[in-house]
Amino acid sequence: SRNKEKAQASLNRFHDQKAKEAGVLESNPNLRPKYVQSVDSLPQAEKWRSTIISEISTRLTWIQDPDATDAELRELNDTINKLFNEKRAWEYHIKSLGGNDYLNFGKNLSSTGLLTNVDLSGATSRGYRYFGRAKELPDVKKLLETK
Repeated sequence: SRNKEKAQASLNRFHDQKAKEAGVLESNPNLRPKYVQSVDSLPQAEKWRSTIISEISTRLTWIQDPDATDAELRELNDTINKLFNEKRAWEYHIKSLGGNDYLNFGKNLSSTGLLTNVDLSGATSRGYRYFGRAKELPDVKKLLETK
């Protein structure tokens, strides 16, 4: 049978309901809520933040690909910036739910000597960050040089 039929099967719905009742956390990026305030559970919010971090990590690896075209680099860079904004929104929400303060964590790591000579932020221009090979694009080079 097809995947759509499987997803609608009553047995799958039963298992999904049982998993939800048991407290299993959702981690499918396609099911991530658009509005972070719609999540009331701190563990679920932490799980979504973790999922976003893994997506960022994957895309940061892809943006280093020497075979990627300029259009792909721009698209990847846009996606990474959107994911960073979404991660920040989850961090604010986690803090408001009484969880860890990820907003201040890591700001002083370079002063402790844990992170030296590591560029975590990418090149920034007007609040927009450029990562990996996106920094090598001709228009981005000009933009960063004029800055």
